[in-house]
Amino acid sequence: MDQLEEVVKAFMPQLEKRVAEKFNAKPLAVWPYGPQVFYCNAEIKSLNDFKGLKLGLTRHLCQL
Repeated sequence: MDQLEEVVKAFMPQLEKRVAEKFNAKPLAVWPYGPQVFYCNAEIKSLNDFKGLKLGLTRHLCQL
């Protein structure tokens, strides 16, 4: 688990850069265990902020 956290920390700057360039958005978190990742271009501070938003989904980070 510690190694996984180190990998995510090392990977985040590249992920943030690519998502910003391609989608004008910022990743909120990386969950390496699940099959999906979500992203959006609105500011999100709580789950309620998702209400009414259209979200784009992808199955794998490599699809970005």
